[in-house]
Amino acid sequence: MTSREDVVAEARSWKGTPYLHQGRIKGRGVDCLGVVSMVGRALGLTDYDRLDYGRLPNPRRMRAELKAHLVEISLRDALPGDVVHMSWGIDPMHLGILTPAGIVHAYSRIPAVVEHPVDGEWRGRMRFAYRYPGIE
Repeated sequence: MTSREDVVAEARSWKGTPYLHQGRIKGRGVDCLGVVSMVGRALGLTDYDRLDYGRLPNPRRMRAELKAHLVEISLRDALPGDVVHMSWGIDPMHLGILTPAGIVHAYSRIPAVVEHPVDGEWRGRMRFAYRYPGIE
């Protein structure tokens, strides 16, 4: 069985990968959905992935896809290894994976996959949380 620690370790293995819209190759380029998809795929938790979205994804479609392929949980129940769906404004359009130290995500403003603490500002961006199937 795959553990939360496995998810966190795989997410961390993507750190430093340059940000690339619709990228899916560790060390070469990835975006926020790519990190979530490729971590799940590497661990055999999901085979979900899409590449037919714009730089600003459709928030409703993104949420529907997440609900269809991951297990929605309460934000207050989110633990390391869970996926968070975040917004910069009203609509959530960004994803990350929680870790014991904070969050791992592909972030175009850095531009690379990074891990950093979750402060009040980042916590305030979180709108929804999901768990990979098979993770307790």
